[in-house]
Amino acid sequence: MGEGKGATEDRKDINVRLLDDKPSLLRTELNILFLLLVVSTFLVPLFVQDLTIRLLAIEVGILLVSLKFAYFLHNESKVIKAEFWTLASIEWRLSKISKDLQEQKETLQKLLTTSSTGSDNKEGEKEVSQGESQ
Repeated sequence: MGEGKGATEDRKDINVRLLDDKPSLLRTELNILFLLLVVSTFLVPLFVQDLTIRLLAIEVGILLVSLKFAYFLHNESKVIKAEFWTLASIEWRLSKISKDLQEQKETLQKLLTTSSTGSDNKEGEKEVSQGESQ
């Protein structure tokens, strides 16, 4: 898997952002402001008698809820992308570890077969040399 330096940096950057993803004060204040706007636009029709203002307030409230929903989906897609990169990083590391383990297993098997054939040859040579000396 020939991944470049950029992919590794992206993984590190995403992991750092995931760890540091707590709501900022500005985001909290904007959420409170947004909630107050939505509640106030739905409360206006209760206190105003003019039909056009009542309908306009309800439409603005629905627009604000729709915008908040779109913003929520946008943030959720960013979270899903970060989770995907994290899982891809874990899969990449597992694949690399599995490949390294397989290489070590093959090396160990080669060493064991070499040492067993080498020891068999030495034992055979000892028997031959003992037979010649007698």
